[in-house]
Amino acid sequence: MFIGSALAGFMVIYYIRLFRIDALIASGFVSDTESAVIIAGTAMASYAIFNSLGRIIWGTVSDKISRKRSLFLMFLIQGLMMLTFMKIGWTKTGLIIGDSLIEFNFGGDFALFPAITSDSFSLKNLGPNYG
Repeated sequence: MFIGSALAGFMVIYYIRLFRIDALIASGFVSDTESAVIIAGTAMASYAIFNSLGRIIWGTVSDKISRKRSLFLMFLIQGLMMLTFMKIGWTKTGLIIGDSLIEFNFGGDFALFPAITSDSFSLKNLGPNYG
């Protein structure tokens, strides 16, 4: 589960700038590379913010509804967004919202998986097991 979710987040981080620029120009939403770069930069700033928020919010959610339910909900949102991203990522709003949700859930990986590891193997074994 961790590998699948982390790979989705890393894939988005790795290709996001080029994908954004190419998608915005190919869709005709913007006509020049400079405008596409500006929109891509805005989306990159938003995903950094949402990645951080995801860590805090998913950690809080998992404390309230359980780690397993939180993971299910997080993966459901992540999977749906990855499947629909190519459809909504062609516009400025769709790109920023899609990016933000993917990174929000990607941040949640790094809140939930250490907590699950600690719950399963105890806090004293967290370092060797999670690492």
